Amino acid sequence: MEGCIFCEIISGKVKSYKVYENDWVLCVLDIHPVNMGHCLLMPKDHYKDMFDMDEDTYFEIREAIKNVVKIMEENLNAVRIKVIHSSGEGDNDERFHFHIHLIPHYEGENVDYLARDRYTEKDFQKIADKININC
Repeated sequence: MEGCIFCEIISGKVKSYKVYENDWVLCVLDIHPVNMGHCLLMPKDHYKDMFDMDEDTYFEIREAIKNVVKIMEENLNAVRIKVIHSSGEGDNDERFHFHIHLIPHYEGENVDYLARDRYTEKDFQKIADKININC
C-alpha cells in the first residue's frame, strides 16, 4: 500500500534489521526501541488490523511470535517478552498496517518507555545478529 512504512520495509525500500522472515511474515528490529531487541512483527500482506486478515495469516503470525520469542529468550537472556498489539485507528497511529511489538525485558532493569532513541546503528546490527532467524 502506497505511503505505508511497513509495506516499504517489506519491499526493501526502507532499510531494516531483519530477525525473522518466511513467506507470510517479517520481523524487524524497531528503530525506536523501548528496550534493546524490541521487534516489530508484521504480515507481508497489508492488513489494517487483526480483524481484517485471513485465518492462514493469523496462524502464521502466531507461529512466528512463538519462534521469535523463544529465540529472544535464549539468545538475549530475556526474562520475559511483552507482546503488544493495537487494532484500529487512533492514538495518533498513522501506520494502519497490522503489527505486533515484541519487547524483551531483562533481570533488574528499569525501562523508560519514553527514552526510545538511545541506541546506535552498531547496536542494532549487534542485536540483529544475535536473534536473526532464517534471514
